Amino acid sequence: MNDKQLLEFVDNYLQILEKKTPKYDDHPELKGDQKTKLPDVLQKAIINKKTKNESGNTDLICPRCGTHNLPSNEKCTNCGLKMGEVWEGESWEEVN
Repeated sequence: MNDKQLLEFVDNYLQILEKKTPKYDDHPELKGDQKTKLPDVLQKAIINKKTKNESGNTDLICPRCGTHNLPSNEKCTNCGLKMGEVWEGESWEEVN
């Protein structure tokens, strides 16, 4: 494989990953350039920090997108997965 083929392969692979990565650009916790200038993983970290339950109660982590949710939520505040629903064999995880 020459350099040009390798670059094309990597570019195609990154495009595939980009389509599979959850998008957070429209999340209300993100402000200004955070919506468009940051990679998805940093956007997710900001959202999780801002939406973290500060009351000391147990949070539930969505198995689809990893967002921290309050137990009183009916669905994930980020991706809409219903509380208790299994995603690709993974269940909601409790954290303090």
